Amino acid sequence: MRNTLLSACLAILALSASTDSEATPLAPPPAPSVRTTPPAAPAVPPTPTAEVGSTPVEETPPDDPFALVQQARHLLELGDTESARHAAEAALELEPEYPEVYQVLGRVALVTGDLPRAIARFQQVIHLDPYHGYALNNLGYAWLLTGENARAAEVLALAAYQLPHVAFVHNNLGLAYERLGRLEEARMAFDTATRLEPRHARAHLNLERLNPQDRSSVDLLTFLSRNDPGCPE
Repeated sequence: MRNTLLSACLAILALSASTDSEATPLAPPPAPSVRTTPPAAPAVPPTPTAEVGSTPVEETPPDDPFALVQQARHLLELGDTESARHAAEAALELEPEYPEVYQVLGRVALVTGDLPRAIARFQQVIHLDPYHGYALNNLGYAWLLTGENARAAEVLALAAYQLPHVAFVHNNLGLAYERLGRLEEARMAFDTATRLEPRHARAHLNLERLNPQDRSSVDLLTFLSRNDPGCPE
């Protein structure tokens, strides 16, 4: 009996040891994770934007010949001929084939009384643009000032063809015809000017001067209109 119990106990101990030896081992601890994404870049401060005031000042780009010509025209209208000349010359350096540059320079020379330079500048405009009506008018005006009436009539006729609705061009043409003794053509030119611009006082005076039957409104301005060479652009 005692031997039987002892054998049973030994068998139980052997079975328990076998079961422990077949137990699933514990899983090894997980390896430390490795970061695969790069760290975020440091924040970049935003680019500041220019603050626009309520009345921004427009500056002419120094490398834009077209804007420089516009600036020169504006300065010329204000009577600042020196600044207008500088702006036009800066445009000329950038764009020597731009007709409007020479047009502005010619007007500056005309205003300052430099007739030879004015004539040369207007001729340069026409060389680049033969159909430039205002340059033709201004050239004719300059030739009226110098007494070159035949030349003035020639280019002013072309100007009137290019600018048929501009009254002062026809008035200038009438003056050139009158000085050449072509009175009927002068009357027609003055009449055209008055019809295009009924308030064109000089054209009315010029027309009345050529119509001896109607001299009621001729006054002291007649002398001025008779000697006035016309109007530029």
